[in-house]
Amino acid sequence: MHSIPSYEIQSNLQKLTAAAKAVNELSDQLKEEVGKIEATLNELKLGITANVRIDNWCDEEGNSGLWRLAYGKEAGKWGFFIEYLAEFANRAPDSETYESWLFKDSPREQRLKAVDHIPSLLAALARTSAELADTITQKVEYAKGVATNLKGATAVDQVHRGADTRVAAKQARELAIQNLKERNGGHMPDDGEILAEVLAIRGLSASGLKARVIK
Repeated sequence: MHSIPSYEIQSNLQKLTAAAKAVNELSDQLKEEVGKIEATLNELKLGITANVRIDNWCDEEGNSGLWRLAYGKEAGKWGFFIEYLAEFANRAPDSETYESWLFKDSPREQRLKAVDHIPSLLAALARTSAELADTITQKVEYAKGVATNLKGATAVDQVHRGADTRVAAKQARELAIQNLKERNGGHMPDDGEILAEVLAIRGLSASGLKARVIK
């Protein structure tokens, strides 16, 4: 059997160690830079979600899978996520699989692919934000219309109530005059007598009314 020289093994190990260190340092740097983008989005407090496709696969048996880069909320925190959805034709009823990772904890291969799709995700978030703004604008106008109609209906009701009060007062005055004329031989009573009679008709007296006003 051919043996590999020890110096060659040592050399390859040193190269592997250096490469691993470089890969890990660069991966950390990548996560840091993406984290800055994530922090900027979080400061905007968009409150919306969006996703874009990173990669997908399918086979002859009808199985398929999809990798997505998403912006959303999980465990009370907003951020970037890597999602994996798979569907297997011969595994019913549990034929679908869904997994999700924080960007920094996702598989490195998909994390590297996802970086190229960040601009597309930002565009998707912008579209969704614009659509949401249009929807809210429509709802605001609708709410204004309801408020205006309600205010108008209340004003009309107050007018009707005021009219009813005026009619009741006029009827009470007419009845008071009629009663007084019957008692004094048809002579027109003065305003003081009419007021006293109106109060009596309404179950009030001048002294009782005065007491209410004082209270």
